[in-house]
Amino acid sequence: MGAHVPPPAGLAPPTLWGEEAHVRDLLGGGVREMRPRTRTYTFRFESAEGFTDFFRTHYGPTVAAFAALPEDGRDALAASMTALARRFDRLGVDGPVAIPADYLEVVATRSGR
Repeated sequence: MGAHVPPPAGLAPPTLWGEEAHVRDLLGGGVREMRPRTRTYTFRFESAEGFTDFFRTHYGPTVAAFAALPEDGRDALAASMTALARRFDRLGVDGPVAIPADYLEVVATRSGR
């Protein structure tokens, strides 16, 4: 999205939530134990275009990005997102897509007070 719409000023990129050190900093010094684990979620849609339509309609940052663009910019962003879905689709066929995405799961326990 960054190629089409600049990120909001002053906000850290959401990808930092996938880095253990960043999450530890966010949780602060009151954490007694932190158990991070990388997991994978597979997005499944009827098509690459369905992927784009879903995020365009339901995911706040994407909704805002589309709203900030003129019509030709919205078309370009939609084309980029659809190409991204096809690029990472593990099925590799026309039609349904399955897009694996890693994320960091963190279970943290606060210190007693």
